[in-house]
Amino acid sequence: MPAMNKTREQWAKIDPKFCADNISGAALIWLITDAQQDIAQLHRENERLNARIAELVKDRDDCLAAREHYAGLYGEALAKVAELERDADQHVPLYEAIQRAASELPDGWFIQLCVEQGGGGVELYDNGVQVEDFPSDNERLDYTVIDALEAALAASGNEAVVVGDVCGVANA
Repeated sequence: MPAMNKTREQWAKIDPKFCADNISGAALIWLITDAQQDIAQLHRENERLNARIAELVKDRDDCLAAREHYAGLYGEALAKVAELERDADQHVPLYEAIQRAASELPDGWFIQLCVEQGGGGVELYDNGVQVEDFPSDNERLDYTVIDALEAALAASGNEAVVVGDVCGVANA
């Protein structure tokens, strides 16, 4: 307990010479020195706590700045998602697969899309003769069209060649 917080009675219990009636000059100097040391210690503790408060304030400010930054990024991401969702309404993967097949199928080959209640599929023909049937198994028909295209390219000796984002056909 710091010296300043002790009552006369507590000092008297520690040492009778600290009794208010018979305190000596040396004891008084010792009490003052002890109190000054306690004050210095409390001052150092206060400085340490003030430094910690400054750190916490800086951390809070950094967190607020980061929150604002990420809130902005989140808003941009939401706007991008909304834009992509609008574009997705106009995006038809089956159409793109059919366009690709129309440009890459070897001469004499054709793909017939068959859809009936409960399912559908793709049939691959070479010069009017059915080569293979690709049932969709309730999967996406655009993938099934691509599977048929790749089978036609492989059977005819052509292979799909990917250059960047452009897909073309090369003769083997």
